[in-house]
Amino acid sequence: MTESSDETRPLENPPAGVAEPEPGTEPEPAPEPESRTEPEPITEPEPEPEPEPEPEPEREPVVVSAEDLPAAVESVRTAIRAGESVVFPTDTVYGIAADPFSPQAVQGLLDAKHRGRDMPPPVLIGDAEVLEAYTRDVPAAARLLANRYWPGPLTLILTAQSSLGMDLGETQGSIGVRVPDHDVARTLLRATGPLAVSSANISGEPAATDATEARRQLGGSVAVYVDGGPTPGPTPSTIVDFAANLAGRVLRVGAIPLDELRKLLPGLEGPEPEPEPEPETPVAEGSAGADGTTPEGETAAEPSAAATEAAPLDPSTAPEPTTHTATAPDAAHPEETSH
Repeated sequence: MTESSDETRPLENPPAGVAEPEPGTEPEPAPEPESRTEPEPITEPEPEPEPEPEPEPEREPVVVSAEDLPAAVESVRTAIRAGESVVFPTDTVYGIAADPFSPQAVQGLLDAKHRGRDMPPPVLIGDAEVLEAYTRDVPAAARLLANRYWPGPLTLILTAQSSLGMDLGETQGSIGVRVPDHDVARTLLRATGPLAVSSANISGEPAATDATEARRQLGGSVAVYVDGGPTPGPTPSTIVDFAANLAGRVLRVGAIPLDELRKLLPGLEGPEPEPEPEPETPVAEGSAGADGTTPEGETAAEPSAAATEAAPLDPSTAPEPTTHTATAPDAAHPEETSH
């Protein structure tokens, strides 16, 4: 039997990485596990709302008198080249104009009027001789009206040249053309070339007949106002469509009446005036009409035979017949309306 020894024999080969304690030293106690505490969330400050940008002040348009025609021509030509809108007088009302070859310029014109592309503006030209440059297949009836009423308040809708390159809106391949009977307008048109022109007003408002009213409505959406004094308005031009109907159809009766146009073109179609209603003859109160109805539309009751027999008419007590004279009222006068 092997005797046990009270002494502890050191390990001959301690595990790797474990340091052998030195004699006479006590082993260090194992560290206590640290208590883990969740860090407090960091509250980020809310970003301050960005201040809303202040609206830009409306630009101040240039107002030039038509009496200084060279200055007016230069101002209008500069604005048109920059894609801006201008306002100048015509032989009907004041017009707002833009470059018809620039979609952005035409859109600016429509935006100024609060109008959509479904209402494209017509084009004004300075001379009838340039009509062929913008239209094709002009019927003889349209030439007849142009020769008679240009310059003047007549707009002709014709088939546009396929290579024209104008973007006026939803035109379905047509173009409205007019030569205004106004010296200042034609001088400006000869300096700029053809212009897309519409009445100088917000859609739904009356067309402006002076520069002050045009500026009140359109304000800074227009770069240049040419003040040429009051115009003959407010009646606009008469519009005749030859693009959809080669014989011609009047779409709007304006400064030129329909019957006057028909002196040149007897078969010209157009909106016929509604016939005036015939005056009605009033019926005396309480009496029945010829159809047996009272003024309230009720049928007059006939006396029954029994009632007639029960109450025979005594000639001595019968009332004298009363005669009612019906007076026809005065014919109503239709109110005049401006177009």
